[in-house]
Amino acid sequence: MTSNHGRVLRAAAMTLTGLMALSGCAVSQPSAPDDVNSLQQLPDTTASSEAEGGNTRLTGLNRVTTSNERLHMYAAHLELKDHPQISRATRESVTASIDAFLADHQDALDEDVTAKPELNINSQAASADPSVLGVSQQIYEFAGASGANSYRTQWFDVQQDREIPTGELFSSSEAWDHVRQMLAEQANSKAGIDLESVTDLPEEATDDVQFTTSGDLQVQVDEYLIAPGSEGTIVLQLDAGRIDGLLSDLGRAAQGSVVEHDAAPTPEPVPGTSESDSATPEEEQQQNTPAQVPDASQVDCREAKCVALTFDDGPGASTGYLLDSLKKEGVPATFFVVGPNAQARPQLLRRMQAEGHQIGNHTFSHRSLPALASSEVAKELLRTDEAISSATGYSSTLVRPPYGAHNKDVDRIVTSPLILWDVDTLDWKHRNTNKTISTAMDEVRPGSIILMHDIHASTVAAVPGLIRQLKDKGYTPVRVDQLFAHSKLSAGKAYYRGEHPAS
Repeated sequence: MTSNHGRVLRAAAMTLTGLMALSGCAVSQPSAPDDVNSLQQLPDTTASSEAEGGNTRLTGLNRVTTSNERLHMYAAHLELKDHPQISRATRESVTASIDAFLADHQDALDEDVTAKPELNINSQAASADPSVLGVSQQIYEFAGASGANSYRTQWFDVQQDREIPTGELFSSSEAWDHVRQMLAEQANSKAGIDLESVTDLPEEATDDVQFTTSGDLQVQVDEYLIAPGSEGTIVLQLDAGRIDGLLSDLGRAAQGSVVEHDAAPTPEPVPGTSESDSATPEEEQQQNTPAQVPDASQVDCREAKCVALTFDDGPGASTGYLLDSLKKEGVPATFFVVGPNAQARPQLLRRMQAEGHQIGNHTFSHRSLPALASSEVAKELLRTDEAISSATGYSSTLVRPPYGAHNKDVDRIVTSPLILWDVDTLDWKHRNTNKTISTAMDEVRPGSIILMHDIHASTVAAVPGLIRQLKDKGYTPVRVDQLFAHSKLSAGKAYYRGEHPAS
């Protein structure tokens, strides 16, 4: 990892973003099933809602998630309903980072190595107001030997549906220059930072301007950009009083939206994603009544041909439809949820629980756990457990590590069994409903755990047909806990297949 790591990644990303904007590039079906460039694997993905608590005066803010298991890539970005230019800009920012990652590490990605490069992009609303929106990205790139975080906040004039430079948050170019001068002075006062002069603050160092709940201005600086990697992320902060009078109308609106609400905004779900996706209190009460999914607790998987359907990375925009299908077919499933998506759709977690499904922990940030420090592994799991518990009143008892990646250190930290799989439908790769069904049926055997992802509409569409074919072959779909009903599962131990009849 070189000292200009963050700068190189950001420059490549910005260059690619500009080229795509000029060419009018749009999200489209990949030319080949193996084409994993950027978000072009998302032709069937509908934006899903992100919610992290609090209130907002800006509606229609939605979270879009994708992942690629083979390449260890996970990306989430925000889009704003009825604002195509804003949505395009946030999407292309993520697309550019993915393209840069692939260009830098293609050779290593093709190798079957344990320390596989990883790209993880998480987005959240830094500020949200009817006049201004800030979308913050944290980008983690692991290059196979070491990793680094970089940060960016994109700012948008909502009324004009356009991205604005950070400087437009301030009353004039002179005001913005003065703010950068004050940030440079603070950087010079920190240990480990040795700028040539007070004003020698790289342009990239102020890519992440945000406001705190106290109204202070805060900037996270990319690792390795102005200090050795051992210093970690450098955070620069100016008290609200020091920037008073320097903000423009948009800047004051951005600051005020955070100070007034004291929490991340709560975007609304997208109308039409599912009849079950966003619910009125009356509808949610009806959804939480006992479900029509039969109790499979009496099934003895040591004698019956049981199979567990499992879904990762949700809940997503199509998960409501999936629950509709499972209820109609009378089949339970197990959902391994990602923390932010669980926070975004707590009503779907409550419905899962009410309708006889099981909810497992798929971490908060979808990071490859072996690359994290022990404290970070524990935090990843705890934050998602809290999201699950907040929605349902119950903690998860199962963990599925992202990418199936774990090692002895992870096994020691995890306090629940690790549920892996023996049937990978590769639904994330081909995005083909018929192929999802055929792959599962080709590989399934009694006791199988089938891996799918409910963030893909093509997968959700495959489930009814898959269930019917499984039943035709004499299989009984059950939850993971039912699959292991007569086994004593151990914390930190990996399980790939459940109980099954003796051959």
